[in-house]
Amino acid sequence: MAGAPDSDYESDTCAREDEFLGGESDEESTDGCLEVPAATNSVGDSLLTPAAEAIDTFLQIQKLGAFACCKKVCLSGKQEELHRLLSSRSRMSKDEAKVSLNTTLAMCSLFADGKTTQLKRQKVVHQDSAECSDEGRALIARQKPRQRFAYYAPYVGGLCKKAFESLFSISHRTLHLYRMQIQSGGISARRHGNHQNSNSKDIDENTLEDWIYDVANTIGDVVPVRTRTKRIISGVERRYYSFDKYVLLPSHLTWDQLHTNFLTYLDDNYIDTPRPSASSFNRILAKRCPKIRIRSPRNQLKDPPPNVEKKLDIHEKVLPFVPAEYANDPLYQKPTAVVESSAKKIKHNRRKRYAERKKAKEAEKEQEAENEQEGNEAVVYSARRNYSRT
Repeated sequence: MAGAPDSDYESDTCAREDEFLGGESDEESTDGCLEVPAATNSVGDSLLTPAAEAIDTFLQIQKLGAFACCKKVCLSGKQEELHRLLSSRSRMSKDEAKVSLNTTLAMCSLFADGKTTQLKRQKVVHQDSAECSDEGRALIARQKPRQRFAYYAPYVGGLCKKAFESLFSISHRTLHLYRMQIQSGGISARRHGNHQNSNSKDIDENTLEDWIYDVANTIGDVVPVRTRTKRIISGVERRYYSFDKYVLLPSHLTWDQLHTNFLTYLDDNYIDTPRPSASSFNRILAKRCPKIRIRSPRNQLKDPPPNVEKKLDIHEKVLPFVPAEYANDPLYQKPTAVVESSAKKIKHNRRKRYAERKKAKEAEKEQEAENEQEGNEAVVYSARRNYSRT
């Protein structure tokens, strides 16, 4: 919501928004208007640069090298191997990384087949005693063979389970799901289905739009805003400026507070609609209400008061040296009686404070001199007293 509008965005303003914002923007009032930061249209702004990617890989290697997975510390001293693996995975897509992980797990299951193949699950009851009963023999017959995994990673070699999970940045639950997929006989990445989120697609966006417009009508201010966008054409950056009217909400509000207020509004009015999350709330507002923003706290600062002393000095000391053609400028006009008396009062008070500080410093010096003299007299008196005793 706080970002600039897209430069390719063409406003398709509805009748209600025209009525809310109130006509065309005033070109004469654009000097004091706000300005929206630039929007960049160059391709690949959200991608990591090679330098950032190298730094990210280096930090991951340092973290993995210090990871105490077991007594052997499987990843210690393998910086070169980790760099080759992580740099390769960083250039993979999400599906490619899943297929790579599934292939690695499939090979791990083959490596373990020569050691522990088709082992029976061990139960609490001893197998010899279980075979003595019909129920025990039936239980053993129903047990499925357990598949073992000896964990290996490309370039790195053998690892323990914790090191394997940390290297591929997966949880124990995710590793279990991948292992079950390998046991079912598939290593391909499972497709998401390209379905929308079942909760977010059912959100009533019209209710949210009506609510935010009611809030903006109540506490918002219509302000002319200069929108700055930039495009890179043939390697040359070009900037474009346009003026439009935006609705600015008070600066003490945040989008999280508005989201909480909207959820409270739905509960209080018993509106049966899926509750949007904070990200869905911001996404819908950015799409449906791009001209409603929150005012920056810096815009709430008042202008500093005018310096009345400078006004008086400019009129009395600078005006005699100004050419006649510029003498009628409002800068050199004679200040009013109130401004003149206020300037003289400020100057008098400043001189008074300066005299008081100077007097206080002199009194402090005199006090220090008196204390030093009293100390010297005390030393002389003590010396004479000691001499008279001897």
